[in-house]
Amino acid sequence: MRLDSMLVFMSVVVSHIIFSQSMIEYPEEDNQHAKDLFSNWRKRHSKTYKNGSVEHIKYQTFLENLKIANQLNRLASKYDSEMPPTFGLSPYVDLTPKEFKQRFLNRFIQSNISSRRTSNRTKSRKQRDTNSGSVTGCFDWSEVYGVVTSVKDQGSTGACWAIAGCGNIEGLWAIKTGSSSPDLSSQAVLDCNGIFQNQALACGPTGGNPMAFYEFLVNEGGMLQESDYPFCVGNGSCSPCAPPGYSTLHCGPWFTPSCNVSESCSAKYNRSKFIPGLKVVDYAILSQNENSLAADLKNIGPLVAALHGRDLQLYTGGVLRALTCNKYNLDHVVLLTGYNITENGASYWIAKNSWGAMWGEKGFFRISFGSEACGINKLCATGFLA
Repeated sequence: MRLDSMLVFMSVVVSHIIFSQSMIEYPEEDNQHAKDLFSNWRKRHSKTYKNGSVEHIKYQTFLENLKIANQLNRLASKYDSEMPPTFGLSPYVDLTPKEFKQRFLNRFIQSNISSRRTSNRTKSRKQRDTNSGSVTGCFDWSEVYGVVTSVKDQGSTGACWAIAGCGNIEGLWAIKTGSSSPDLSSQAVLDCNGIFQNQALACGPTGGNPMAFYEFLVNEGGMLQESDYPFCVGNGSCSPCAPPGYSTLHCGPWFTPSCNVSESCSAKYNRSKFIPGLKVVDYAILSQNENSLAADLKNIGPLVAALHGRDLQLYTGGVLRALTCNKYNLDHVVLLTGYNITENGASYWIAKNSWGAMWGEKGFFRISFGSEACGINKLCATGFLA
Protein backbone atom coordinates (compact mmCIF):
# COMPACT_ATOMS: atom_id res chain seq x y z
CA MET A 1 0.00 0.00 0.00
CA ARG A 2 1.39 3.40 -0.98
CA LEU A 3 2.12 5.90 1.79
CA ASP A 4 -0.59 8.33 0.65
CA SER A 5 -3.18 5.53 0.56
CA MET A 6 -2.06 4.38 4.02
CA LEU A 7 -2.53 7.91 5.36
CA VAL A 8 -6.02 8.08 3.87
CA PHE A 9 -6.86 4.69 5.38
CA MET A 10 -5.61 5.76 8.81
CA SER A 11 -7.62 8.99 8.67
CA VAL A 12 -10.72 6.95 7.84
CA VAL A 13 -10.09 4.67 10.83
CA VAL A 14 -9.67 7.65 13.15
CA SER A 15 -12.84 9.22 11.76
CA HIS A 16 -14.69 5.98 12.41
CA ILE A 17 -13.50 5.86 16.02
CA ILE A 18 -14.64 9.44 16.59
CA PHE A 19 -17.99 8.70 14.95
CA SER A 20 -18.51 5.56 17.03
CA GLN A 21 -17.77 7.39 20.26
CA SER A 22 -20.12 10.28 19.48
CA MET A 23 -22.75 9.49 16.88
CA ILE A 24 -24.40 12.62 15.52
CA GLU A 25 -27.93 13.15 16.78
CA TYR A 26 -29.86 15.92 15.06
CA PRO A 27 -32.80 17.78 16.62
CA GLU A 28 -36.16 16.45 15.44
CA GLU A 29 -38.40 19.18 16.81
CA ASP A 30 -38.69 22.90 16.17
CA ASN A 31 -36.27 24.52 18.63
CA GLN A 32 -33.47 27.07 18.56
CA HIS A 33 -30.85 24.44 17.81
CA ALA A 34 -32.83 23.31 14.76
CA LYS A 35 -33.37 26.90 13.61
CA ASP A 36 -29.63 27.62 13.92
CA LEU A 37 -28.77 24.47 11.96
CA PHE A 38 -31.19 25.47 9.20
CA SER A 39 -29.84 29.02 9.07
CA ASN A 40 -26.21 27.90 8.93
CA TRP A 41 -27.01 25.22 6.35
CA ARG A 42 -28.73 27.81 4.14
CA LYS A 43 -25.71 30.10 4.30
CA ARG A 44 -23.32 27.27 3.50
CA HIS A 45 -25.29 26.24 0.43
CA SER A 46 -26.52 29.71 -0.59
CA LYS A 47 -30.16 28.67 -0.30
CA THR A 48 -32.81 31.33 -0.83
CA TYR A 49 -36.60 30.98 -1.05
CA LYS A 50 -39.06 33.22 -2.82
CA ASN A 51 -41.18 33.99 0.26
CA GLY A 52 -41.75 33.18 3.91
CA SER A 53 -44.37 30.56 3.13
CA VAL A 54 -41.95 28.54 1.02
CA GLU A 55 -39.25 28.95 3.65
CA HIS A 56 -41.60 27.55 6.31
CA ILE A 57 -42.38 24.51 4.13
CA LYS A 58 -38.69 23.94 3.49
CA TYR A 59 -37.92 24.20 7.21
CA GLN A 60 -40.55 21.55 7.99
CA THR A 61 -39.04 19.31 5.31
CA PHE A 62 -35.62 19.99 6.83
CA LEU A 63 -36.86 18.75 10.21
CA GLU A 64 -38.43 15.65 8.68
CA ASN A 65 -35.18 14.82 6.93
CA LEU A 66 -33.22 15.24 10.17
CA LYS A 67 -35.45 12.54 11.64
CA ILE A 68 -34.68 10.31 8.67
CA ALA A 69 -30.95 11.06 9.02
CA ASN A 70 -31.05 10.06 12.69
CA GLN A 71 -32.80 6.81 11.79
CA LEU A 72 -30.26 6.02 9.07
CA ASN A 73 -27.31 6.85 11.32
CA ARG A 74 -28.64 4.59 14.06
CA LEU A 75 -29.25 1.81 11.56
CA ALA A 76 -25.78 2.21 10.06
CA SER A 77 -24.16 2.19 13.49
CA LYS A 78 -26.05 -0.96 14.44
CA TYR A 79 -25.17 -2.99 11.36
CA ASP A 80 -21.80 -1.58 10.34
CA SER A 81 -18.83 -2.14 12.60
CA GLU A 82 -16.34 -0.39 10.30
CA MET A 83 -16.54 2.98 8.58
CA PRO A 84 -20.33 3.35 8.77
CA PRO A 85 -21.99 5.81 6.39
CA THR A 86 -23.17 9.10 7.85
CA PHE A 87 -26.30 11.00 6.92
CA GLY A 88 -27.38 14.55 7.66
CA LEU A 89 -26.87 18.06 6.34
CA SER A 90 -26.39 17.31 2.66
CA PRO A 91 -27.22 19.93 0.00
CA TYR A 92 -30.61 18.22 -0.46
CA VAL A 93 -31.89 18.13 3.10
CA ASP A 94 -34.68 20.62 2.25
CA LEU A 95 -36.21 18.33 -0.39
CA THR A 96 -38.79 15.64 0.23
CA PRO A 97 -37.78 12.19 -1.04
CA LYS A 98 -40.31 12.63 -3.87
CA GLU A 99 -38.85 16.02 -4.86
CA PHE A 100 -35.33 14.62 -4.74
CA LYS A 101 -36.26 11.69 -6.96
CA GLN A 102 -38.03 13.90 -9.50
CA ARG A 103 -35.19 16.42 -9.71
CA PHE A 104 -32.02 14.35 -9.53
CA LEU A 105 -32.72 10.72 -10.33
CA ASN A 106 -33.22 9.07 -13.69
CA ARG A 107 -36.12 6.73 -14.45
CA PHE A 108 -34.88 5.69 -17.91
CA ILE A 109 -31.74 3.74 -17.02
CA GLN A 110 -33.20 0.26 -16.98
CA SER A 111 -34.13 -1.08 -20.37
CA ASN A 112 -34.22 -4.86 -20.16
CA ILE A 113 -30.73 -5.00 -18.66
CA SER A 114 -31.22 -8.68 -17.85
CA SER A 115 -30.49 -9.24 -21.54
CA ARG A 116 -26.82 -8.31 -21.56
CA ARG A 117 -25.30 -7.11 -24.79
CA THR A 118 -22.57 -5.02 -26.33
CA SER A 119 -22.68 -2.76 -29.34
CA ASN A 120 -24.56 -3.97 -32.42
CA ARG A 121 -21.51 -3.12 -34.49
CA THR A 122 -19.00 -5.51 -33.00
CA LYS A 123 -20.67 -8.84 -32.50
CA SER A 124 -17.31 -10.42 -31.76
CA ARG A 125 -16.94 -8.39 -28.57
CA LYS A 126 -18.49 -10.47 -25.81
CA GLN A 127 -19.66 -9.47 -22.40
CA ARG A 128 -16.45 -8.95 -20.48
CA ASP A 129 -15.72 -11.25 -17.57
CA THR A 130 -12.07 -11.47 -16.64
CA ASN A 131 -12.65 -14.30 -14.14
CA SER A 132 -9.89 -12.67 -12.19
CA GLY A 133 -10.59 -14.45 -8.92
CA SER A 134 -9.83 -12.68 -5.68
CA VAL A 135 -8.80 -9.03 -5.92
CA THR A 136 -7.17 -7.22 -3.01
CA GLY A 137 -5.44 -3.93 -2.40
CA CYS A 138 -6.32 -0.35 -3.21
CA PHE A 139 -6.32 1.57 -6.46
CA ASP A 140 -7.84 4.89 -7.47
CA TRP A 141 -7.64 6.58 -10.87
CA SER A 142 -8.38 9.93 -9.22
CA GLU A 143 -4.85 9.75 -7.78
CA VAL A 144 -3.40 9.55 -11.31
CA TYR A 145 -2.99 13.08 -12.65
CA GLY A 146 -5.36 14.04 -15.44
CA VAL A 147 -7.40 10.82 -15.63
CA VAL A 148 -10.37 11.95 -13.52
CA THR A 149 -11.54 15.49 -14.24
CA SER A 150 -13.23 17.85 -11.80
CA VAL A 151 -16.55 17.02 -10.13
CA LYS A 152 -19.49 18.28 -12.16
CA ASP A 153 -22.91 19.52 -10.98
CA GLN A 154 -25.88 18.30 -13.00
CA GLY A 155 -28.25 20.72 -11.27
CA SER A 156 -31.93 19.77 -11.08
CA THR A 157 -31.74 17.41 -14.04
CA GLY A 158 -31.32 13.73 -14.83
CA ALA A 159 -28.11 14.41 -16.77
CA CYS A 160 -26.04 11.92 -14.74
CA TRP A 161 -25.95 9.40 -17.60
CA ALA A 162 -24.24 11.86 -19.95
CA ILE A 163 -21.88 13.29 -17.32
CA ALA A 164 -20.73 9.87 -16.08
CA GLY A 165 -20.30 8.68 -19.67
CA CYS A 166 -18.11 11.68 -20.44
CA GLY A 167 -16.09 10.85 -17.34
CA ASN A 168 -15.41 7.36 -18.69
CA ILE A 169 -14.22 8.69 -22.06
CA GLU A 170 -12.15 11.43 -20.39
CA GLY A 171 -10.35 8.74 -18.40
CA LEU A 172 -9.75 6.52 -21.42
CA TRP A 173 -8.42 9.46 -23.43
CA ALA A 174 -6.05 10.55 -20.68
CA ILE A 175 -4.72 7.01 -20.29
CA LYS A 176 -4.27 6.64 -24.04
CA THR A 177 -2.54 9.98 -24.59
CA GLY A 178 -0.60 10.09 -21.34
CA SER A 179 -1.74 13.64 -20.70
CA SER A 180 -4.58 15.34 -18.86
CA SER A 181 -7.96 15.03 -20.57
CA PRO A 182 -10.07 18.09 -21.29
CA ASP A 183 -13.61 18.18 -19.94
CA LEU A 184 -15.93 16.71 -22.56
CA SER A 185 -19.32 18.17 -23.44
CA SER A 186 -22.19 16.35 -21.76
CA GLN A 187 -24.52 19.13 -22.96
CA ALA A 188 -23.86 18.17 -26.59
CA VAL A 189 -24.91 14.60 -25.79
CA LEU A 190 -28.07 15.79 -24.03
CA ASP A 191 -29.05 18.17 -26.85
CA CYS A 192 -28.21 16.01 -29.86
CA ASN A 193 -28.86 12.43 -28.78
CA GLY A 194 -32.40 11.24 -29.42
CA ILE A 195 -31.58 7.55 -29.80
CA PHE A 196 -34.25 4.97 -29.09
CA GLN A 197 -33.30 1.50 -30.31
CA ASN A 198 -33.05 -1.92 -28.67
CA GLN A 199 -31.98 -1.17 -25.08
CA ALA A 200 -30.69 2.34 -25.79
CA LEU A 201 -32.90 5.24 -24.73
CA ALA A 202 -31.88 8.92 -24.60
CA CYS A 203 -34.30 11.36 -22.99
CA GLY A 204 -32.08 14.43 -22.74
CA PRO A 205 -31.89 16.22 -19.37
CA THR A 206 -34.71 14.02 -18.06
CA GLY A 207 -32.57 10.90 -18.22
CA GLY A 208 -31.08 8.16 -20.35
CA ASN A 209 -28.93 5.08 -20.10
CA PRO A 210 -25.29 4.19 -20.85
CA MET A 211 -26.21 2.22 -23.96
CA ALA A 212 -27.73 5.35 -25.53
CA PHE A 213 -24.66 7.38 -24.59
CA TYR A 214 -22.25 5.01 -26.36
CA GLU A 215 -24.46 4.31 -29.37
CA PHE A 216 -24.56 8.05 -30.06
CA LEU A 217 -20.80 8.46 -29.80
CA VAL A 218 -20.06 5.48 -32.05
CA ASN A 219 -22.44 6.95 -34.62
CA GLU A 220 -20.89 10.40 -34.39
CA GLY A 221 -17.27 9.36 -34.47
CA GLY A 222 -16.04 12.13 -32.17
CA MET A 223 -16.68 14.42 -29.20
CA LEU A 224 -16.65 18.11 -28.38
CA GLN A 225 -14.93 19.74 -25.47
CA GLU A 226 -16.97 21.33 -22.71
CA SER A 227 -15.48 24.70 -23.65
CA ASP A 228 -16.95 24.41 -27.17
CA TYR A 229 -20.41 23.34 -25.97
CA PRO A 230 -20.80 24.32 -22.27
CA PHE A 231 -23.20 22.69 -19.83
CA CYS A 232 -26.12 25.05 -19.28
CA VAL A 233 -29.33 23.14 -18.74
CA GLY A 234 -28.52 22.34 -15.09
CA ASN A 235 -28.59 25.98 -14.00
CA GLY A 236 -31.50 26.96 -16.25
CA SER A 237 -29.43 29.23 -18.47
CA CYS A 238 -30.55 27.59 -21.72
CA SER A 239 -33.68 26.07 -23.24
CA PRO A 240 -32.61 23.72 -26.03
CA CYS A 241 -35.13 21.99 -28.28
CA ALA A 242 -35.53 18.23 -28.36
CA PRO A 243 -32.98 16.33 -30.48
CA PRO A 244 -33.88 14.52 -33.70
CA GLY A 245 -35.47 11.15 -32.94
CA TYR A 246 -36.56 12.09 -29.43
CA SER A 247 -39.23 9.60 -28.31
CA THR A 248 -42.16 11.33 -26.64
CA LEU A 249 -43.80 7.94 -26.28
CA HIS A 250 -41.00 6.51 -24.15
CA CYS A 251 -39.55 9.68 -22.60
CA GLY A 252 -42.61 11.83 -22.14
CA PRO A 253 -42.79 15.51 -23.16
CA TRP A 254 -39.49 17.36 -23.63
CA PHE A 255 -38.38 18.90 -20.35
CA THR A 256 -39.23 22.48 -21.33
CA PRO A 257 -42.52 23.46 -23.02
CA SER A 258 -40.81 26.27 -24.93
CA CYS A 259 -37.37 26.04 -26.49
CA ASN A 260 -34.90 28.28 -28.27
CA VAL A 261 -33.52 27.03 -31.57
CA SER A 262 -30.39 29.16 -31.18
CA GLU A 263 -29.60 27.26 -27.96
CA SER A 264 -30.13 23.86 -29.53
CA CYS A 265 -28.08 21.17 -31.22
CA SER A 266 -28.85 22.39 -34.75
CA ALA A 267 -27.24 25.76 -33.98
CA LYS A 268 -24.40 24.77 -31.65
CA TYR A 269 -23.11 21.33 -32.65
CA ASN A 270 -20.01 21.67 -34.82
CA ARG A 271 -18.27 18.45 -35.82
CA SER A 272 -15.29 20.40 -37.15
CA LYS A 273 -14.41 21.04 -33.50
CA PHE A 274 -14.22 17.36 -32.55
CA ILE A 275 -11.09 16.60 -30.54
CA PRO A 276 -8.53 15.31 -33.07
CA GLY A 277 -7.94 11.57 -32.69
CA LEU A 278 -10.65 10.93 -30.09
CA LYS A 279 -13.01 8.34 -31.55
CA VAL A 280 -15.25 5.91 -29.66
CA VAL A 281 -15.48 2.74 -31.75
CA ASP A 282 -17.32 0.37 -29.43
CA TYR A 283 -18.53 -0.22 -25.89
CA ALA A 284 -19.27 -3.11 -23.56
CA ILE A 285 -21.65 -3.87 -20.75
CA LEU A 286 -19.41 -5.46 -18.14
CA SER A 287 -19.71 -8.51 -15.93
CA GLN A 288 -21.70 -8.16 -12.72
CA ASN A 289 -18.95 -10.02 -10.84
CA GLU A 290 -17.40 -7.37 -8.59
CA ASN A 291 -13.93 -8.92 -8.63
CA SER A 292 -14.01 -8.85 -12.42
CA LEU A 293 -15.22 -5.26 -12.34
CA ALA A 294 -12.33 -4.29 -10.08
CA ALA A 295 -9.87 -5.88 -12.51
CA ASP A 296 -11.56 -4.10 -15.44
CA LEU A 297 -11.40 -0.77 -13.63
CA LYS A 298 -7.68 -1.11 -13.03
CA ASN A 299 -6.91 -2.45 -16.51
CA ILE A 300 -9.22 -0.23 -18.58
CA GLY A 301 -9.93 2.96 -16.64
CA PRO A 302 -12.79 4.59 -14.72
CA LEU A 303 -16.10 2.82 -15.39
CA VAL A 304 -19.70 3.94 -15.70
CA ALA A 305 -21.95 2.38 -13.07
CA ALA A 306 -25.68 2.64 -12.39
CA LEU A 307 -27.22 2.23 -8.94
CA HIS A 308 -30.36 2.85 -6.90
CA GLY A 309 -29.78 6.34 -5.53
CA ARG A 310 -32.32 6.54 -2.70
CA ASP A 311 -29.72 6.48 0.09
CA LEU A 312 -27.62 9.21 -1.53
CA GLN A 313 -29.92 12.14 -0.73
CA LEU A 314 -28.75 12.65 2.86
CA TYR A 315 -25.34 10.95 2.54
CA THR A 316 -22.44 12.94 4.01
CA GLY A 317 -19.60 10.42 4.20
CA GLY A 318 -18.39 6.93 5.07
CA VAL A 319 -18.97 3.65 3.26
CA LEU A 320 -22.52 3.43 1.95
CA ARG A 321 -24.40 0.19 2.56
CA ALA A 322 -27.77 -1.00 1.32
CA LEU A 323 -29.85 0.50 4.12
CA THR A 324 -33.04 1.45 2.24
CA CYS A 325 -31.88 1.12 -1.38
CA ASN A 326 -32.16 -2.08 -3.40
CA LYS A 327 -30.17 -3.61 -6.25
CA TYR A 328 -32.90 -3.54 -8.87
CA ASN A 329 -34.38 -0.03 -9.18
CA LEU A 330 -31.42 1.62 -10.89
CA ASP A 331 -32.04 5.35 -11.20
CA HIS A 332 -28.67 7.11 -11.10
CA VAL A 333 -25.35 6.84 -12.97
CA VAL A 334 -21.92 7.56 -11.51
CA LEU A 335 -18.25 6.98 -12.36
CA LEU A 336 -16.32 4.27 -10.52
CA THR A 337 -12.76 5.53 -10.07
CA GLY A 338 -11.25 3.11 -7.58
CA TYR A 339 -11.53 0.52 -4.86
CA ASN A 340 -10.08 -0.53 -1.51
CA ILE A 341 -10.41 -4.28 -1.08
CA THR A 342 -9.17 -6.00 2.06
CA GLU A 343 -9.28 -9.65 3.09
CA ASN A 344 -10.53 -8.67 6.52
CA GLY A 345 -12.48 -5.49 7.01
CA ALA A 346 -14.64 -3.05 5.12
CA SER A 347 -13.98 -3.15 1.38
CA TYR A 348 -15.44 -0.46 -0.83
CA TRP A 349 -15.71 1.15 -4.24
CA ILE A 350 -14.80 4.81 -4.77
CA ALA A 351 -17.20 6.70 -7.03
CA LYS A 352 -17.40 10.18 -8.48
CA ASN A 353 -20.88 11.71 -8.41
CA SER A 354 -22.27 14.65 -10.40
CA TRP A 355 -23.90 16.72 -7.64
CA GLY A 356 -21.09 19.19 -7.06
CA ALA A 357 -18.15 19.19 -4.67
CA MET A 358 -20.29 20.24 -1.70
CA TRP A 359 -22.02 16.87 -1.70
CA GLY A 360 -20.66 13.73 -0.03
CA GLU A 361 -16.89 13.44 0.26
CA LYS A 362 -15.95 16.42 -1.92
CA GLY A 363 -18.23 15.14 -4.66
CA PHE A 364 -17.20 11.49 -4.28
CA PHE A 365 -18.61 8.66 -2.19
CA ARG A 366 -17.63 5.19 -1.06
CA ILE A 367 -19.94 2.20 -1.34
CA SER A 368 -19.58 -1.36 -0.07
CA PHE A 369 -17.70 -3.79 -2.30
CA GLY A 370 -18.80 -7.39 -2.81
CA SER A 371 -22.40 -7.16 -1.62
CA GLU A 372 -24.11 -5.70 -4.72
CA ALA A 373 -24.86 -2.64 -2.58
CA CYS A 374 -27.63 -0.55 -4.16
CA GLY A 375 -27.03 -2.47 -7.41
CA ILE A 376 -23.66 -0.81 -8.00
CA ASN A 377 -22.53 -3.84 -10.06
CA LYS A 378 -25.72 -4.44 -12.05
CA LEU A 379 -25.08 -2.14 -15.00
CA CYS A 380 -21.44 -1.14 -15.50
CA ALA A 381 -20.03 -0.13 -18.85
CA THR A 382 -17.09 1.34 -20.70
CA GLY A 383 -16.35 2.69 -24.13
CA PHE A 384 -13.38 1.69 -26.27
CA LEU A 385 -11.30 4.16 -28.26
CA ALA A 386 -9.73 3.75 -31.67
